[in-house]
Amino acid sequence: MKHSIHLKNYLLLVLTLFSLNIFSQVTREVPLNLLQGDEYLGYYNYTSTGNTLRAAHNNMNACSVLLSSSAPLTEIPAGATVVKAYLYWAGSGSIPDYTVTFQSQTVTASRTYQGTLDDPAIGFALDFFSGVADVTSIVALNGNTYYTFSNLTVNTGIDDYCDTQTVLKGWSLIVIYEDLTLTYQKKINIYEGFDLNNNSTSSFTLSGLKIPYSNPTGKVTGLFWEGDDTLQGDTTNPEQLRFEGVPLTNGTINPPEGAFNGTIDTENFQSTTAYGVDLDSYDISDLLTPGGTSVNLEVQSAQDLVITSAIVMAADVYIPQLELNKSSTTTRTPVYPGDIITYTIDLANTSTIEQAVGVSLTDILPAGVEYVPNTIERTYWISQLSPVQYFTKNIGTTSFDPPGTTQIYEVTTADVPSGAILASYAMRVTGTSYYVNELSLSAVYPGGTAYEFATGTLPQTSPTSFDVTRGPLAVDPNSGIPAIGSYKFIWGDNIRSVGWFDNNITRAEFTIGYQTVTRQQVTDNLGTIQDLIASTEGLSLQSGESIRVTFDVVVYDPLDYGVTELINNVQTEALNYTPPLLATNTVPVVTLSDLELSKSISNATPELFEEVTFTIEVTNNGPRGNKGISIKDYLPADVQYISSTPSVGTTSISGKTLTWDLGNGVLPSGATETLTIVAKVLKCGVMVNDAEIFTADRTDPDSVPGNGK
Repeated sequence: MKHSIHLKNYLLLVLTLFSLNIFSQVTREVPLNLLQGDEYLGYYNYTSTGNTLRAAHNNMNACSVLLSSSAPLTEIPAGATVVKAYLYWAGSGSIPDYTVTFQSQTVTASRTYQGTLDDPAIGFALDFFSGVADVTSIVALNGNTYYTFSNLTVNTGIDDYCDTQTVLKGWSLIVIYEDLTLTYQKKINIYEGFDLNNNSTSSFTLSGLKIPYSNPTGKVTGLFWEGDDTLQGDTTNPEQLRFEGVPLTNGTINPPEGAFNGTIDTENFQSTTAYGVDLDSYDISDLLTPGGTSVNLEVQSAQDLVITSAIVMAADVYIPQLELNKSSTTTRTPVYPGDIITYTIDLANTSTIEQAVGVSLTDILPAGVEYVPNTIERTYWISQLSPVQYFTKNIGTTSFDPPGTTQIYEVTTADVPSGAILASYAMRVTGTSYYVNELSLSAVYPGGTAYEFATGTLPQTSPTSFDVTRGPLAVDPNSGIPAIGSYKFIWGDNIRSVGWFDNNITRAEFTIGYQTVTRQQVTDNLGTIQDLIASTEGLSLQSGESIRVTFDVVVYDPLDYGVTELINNVQTEALNYTPPLLATNTVPVVTLSDLELSKSISNATPELFEEVTFTIEVTNNGPRGNKGISIKDYLPADVQYISSTPSVGTTSISGKTLTWDLGNGVLPSGATETLTIVAKVLKCGVMVNDAEIFTADRTDPDSVPGNGK
């Protein structure tokens, strides 16, 4: 069945599988590790191809190999750019061949691996090797075409590899490309190693992932060497590729108990005669944990030797589309000292897919304002849980022998509502066994392992029977563990057999409590300016939802002289949205200063040669402070200047013009400063003494300094 990769996530696993008809002791070599520098986040995708160089089925000729083989690559979209292409090959033999031919070009491995199967039963060791080369330039030049691989030398000796059916000769090509027409970005990681596994299970934790919180989708493509349908396992001793504990299957092509059977089923081509090579795709959309950063992958072999070489995992990255706006309301513009400003903050998630999780909202008040206590009002969305409902399922009966078996039931929307979350888990298992004390059991649910019974700890009702009840185990609804998913009873038998199926499960039942979630809008007066919404509150903003927060501040009175506008910033972020998103609101502040000048004389009708005192007062009627103030007094021609005394600043006299400089200080709103001038009358008659504000920094609403008026 052909699988489209148009808008899917992909997890590509490159693994090698060797057939072996005997139980063996395996030397494990290099576990999987994330290739640093081979992580891709953006509009990337991948495609893969490969083929075998074995010529026939194991039942016909397990030793015959080809000099070369070809495979098509067809799925690089038009306009896409190849950013990375790795060629993998593997072979049997103690003398590794790390130089091969690919598309008529000589290619040498840049990363090499070796491993050994040390088997006392056959009296000799079997060595294997693998090489990896960067062939980006070759694939970028050739694009979609048939690729030919050749000149790989392997050991096909009759007395060792041929007789044990472990001749290995195959290759694969992994291509990562950038396609700016993709709807969603992807996070792609590449892992490599050389891990040997025979009649056991290898478990790998794939970290460094970025699985979205909403509607994660995925796909796994696995490449295995030397997988044969004659050794694909059965229900009692399966060979499986398990993702988060669930065996992957493609129906008849890859049944649940036989993942490694010499088939190719990828986006490029399909084959059921790919002797010794498995390259198969699986949909894992339902197995991804929302918000997860790692997954568990298991490779279980029966009679085969499996060497895990590389894994490429890709997942769509959905990012919340947050929009943050801040507005203000005032009674007048510009604002005056003492005025109230009401700020309104609106945060919306316009994404059609991804929710924002762990939202925080922080306001950064500007200098010149103070928060008015108890004015915060928040309107946001919360999840409302329904009463707990229950679903019970008896998976059924089964019989098994060593090493064990797994009973699985997939809870779907046919069983519980879409979006339901777990509230509790309980289980009951009953059965008989020739040796109950040889059994082990793990009861697994989407939140992990609920109950674990190691070998010899399964409670017995008689020497040959058991009836075990556990639960209910409470599940925190805040964890958001989905009720939909895989529920498993994983049975183990400690390698003891009496020649027939000696373990019979008569009941394998679980009961889950679940709750449905609805969204409800609420309003409260909580929060602080520093944490209008704190990340610790655990609020989420789902698709199409918005949050509104309002609060009041009062403008300082007096206000610092240099403040001409109030710039207020607010920022938001979430667990899956960084760096912080900022929004700014600016409120203009009045800069007017109404200066008033008054003048009086100690005696309006003085005698000749009498001294009089002129008093000048400058008053700032606001609303803002002012500085840079100077006043000029024009003394009459028929008086003689004697002295002057300012309350602040300095005075100077030039002819009959006296200048009073109030200095660099600020004359606050409502303040008054005074200057007294002593002069002697030299002539009788009517005399006029004028004074004016000559300079000032601020604009005066009803006069212009220094205009002679």
